[in-house]
Amino acid sequence: MNRFFLIAILAVFSACKQEGGEIHPDASLEERVAKEFHEKISGNKGFWVNQINDTSSVFREFIMEFELGERDTLRGTIYGLHNRGDTILFWRIKEYWNSQLEYYYTEQSGPMGHTAHRTFFGTPLSRKAEFTMQFIDSTTQSIRDEHLFLNDSTLISRNEVFDQQSETWIKQPVTTWRKSGKE
Repeated sequence: MNRFFLIAILAVFSACKQEGGEIHPDASLEERVAKEFHEKISGNKGFWVNQINDTSSVFREFIMEFELGERDTLRGTIYGLHNRGDTILFWRIKEYWNSQLEYYYTEQSGPMGHTAHRTFFGTPLSRKAEFTMQFIDSTTQSIRDEHLFLNDSTLISRNEVFDQQSETWIKQPVTTWRKSGKE
């Protein structure tokens, strides 16, 4: 057996606890990993910018701002900076440990719709979720979402949306976010 494969399996099992013959993720490990991710995304003012290179876009840039609140609750805002200079709110985000369900929970709401879903933290460098967005016009969209740190100042977002007509997942363009030193 490949030594690397064996080490990987042992790492997975060591990150789990056994209860009543069933293996469950170690909640305390996920909490520690999520806390590191939250500290990384909210650190140094928690201000992230995606510059728009498409000249046909009505936005100059997209902005994410995060702060770490009480009980390690991550709070954030995502908005766009319009070419006219005004900002348009897209989403407010609240992500926290749900002690009753023993997993991370994300609430996302804004003028376009809302969702509430489970969030997974595999490492302090990545966050994943699969959820259904409820839009204000009563339509829904299934989404797979991943945020991955490439380094301390670069974060990428990868998304897929489920196309109900073709019944396939469609990859969306990767979004690159740069940490900003905005005061």
